Amino acid sequence: MTYEFINDSNAKEQVCCEPHLKLGQSDESGDNHYYFNRIYFHEGKENIANGKILIGHIGGHIKFNK
Repeated sequence: MTYEFINDSNAKEQVCCEPHLKLGQSDESGDNHYYFNRIYFHEGKENIANGKILIGHIGGHIKFNK
């Protein structure tokens, strides 16, 4: 699962953002609904955004073929 980012050379670079966090529940009292939201990310690359964590997707679960 790759996403496109612009590197320090202003070139497009494909980065794998397969690791993800599951945001399943709300902190609101009485909210028993399960949410299927995820944050897909990459731990960061020195040549993109000064090595900051790269976020590929925030939202629903993404199905992909291996």
